[in-house]
Amino acid sequence: MAHLRLSGVALTLLLLAALVAGASTLTAPVSAKETGITGITSGCFCHSSAAADDVQVHIEGLPEKFRADSTHEVTVRIEGGPEVTQNSSNQGGFNLRADAGELSVMAEDGAVQIMDDGEATHTAAGNDQREWTVLWTAPSTELIRVTFTLYGNSVNGDGSPGPEDHWNTATATADGWNYIDTEDVMKLRNFGPGAGIVLVICLLLYAYIDRKGSSDEEE
Repeated sequence: MAHLRLSGVALTLLLLAALVAGASTLTAPVSAKETGITGITSGCFCHSSAAADDVQVHIEGLPEKFRADSTHEVTVRIEGGPEVTQNSSNQGGFNLRADAGELSVMAEDGAVQIMDDGEATHTAAGNDQREWTVLWTAPSTELIRVTFTLYGNSVNGDGSPGPEDHWNTATATADGWNYIDTEDVMKLRNFGPGAGIVLVICLLLYAYIDRKGSSDEEE
């Protein structure tokens, strides 16, 4: 009986150890890799514990207003961080996601890859730079605002992640051609009901002109 009790205690301890290990795996932050990274939710913690002010990340090339299914070249760029020397084996990496539309790779670009979840990131060959170009195809609707989230990691190239590597994050937006900012609409309430009527008339007129223009282009 004593042997059975000891076996039961040992089994319980093993189960507890397995649960602790599983919980640690589930809560561990995503870490950046030389071959790309995806699923980032709050930062590149394997390199440093917080975003660094000496690093700026930029999203460039987004249209102010996009047409449905249009394609745009988007440049992501990292400024600042550790100095690149002749001994640096790599320079940095990035992760870019859009909450609508589709990211893709330019033809014969070996520096960027698209992960299974649709996010764009660097490849093993693409971590020797701090600027990349990604294609973004707009969604089929022009009634929404699309938000882009970028994480950029500037590294010293010593081959080992550490606090000397600095990262930061940035967001940018692109509005559909027919997107209406609800905050702007709410501001019109201060001008009384007449402003709302004028707004509706303007929107109907705009939709008619836009549809007529599209029909003329098809002809």
